[in-house]
Amino acid sequence: LGRFIETILTFFGMRKAIFAVLARGSIARQIVARLLLTVFWLFGFERLVQSVQRQYGLRCGSWLRLLTACQFHVPFYASRFLPNTIALVPCLYAYGLAFDGY
Repeated sequence: LGRFIETILTFFGMRKAIFAVLARGSIARQIVARLLLTVFWLFGFERLVQSVQRQYGLRCGSWLRLLTACQFHVPFYASRFLPNTIALVPCLYAYGLAFDGY
């Protein structure tokens, strides 16, 4: 997983900045790791929302965003390293593919 994240950071040109933060200590490492997990969750969720919008319309996608944002547990746990949270990222992407008919 570490090499995968390093490759993604290199691709986006953020590798040096992230490694500078990681050199500061364990709290900084935890914050960076949680931010990365949250970003991956947001990409998966956005993939699902876009697929729902294509299938059911813009209004349904907007309601999905609003209802998810209003729930306490989903945004709160999006940055926690729990097995269910880590598994949620590929599941959201897979549901998006399923809505698109793949």
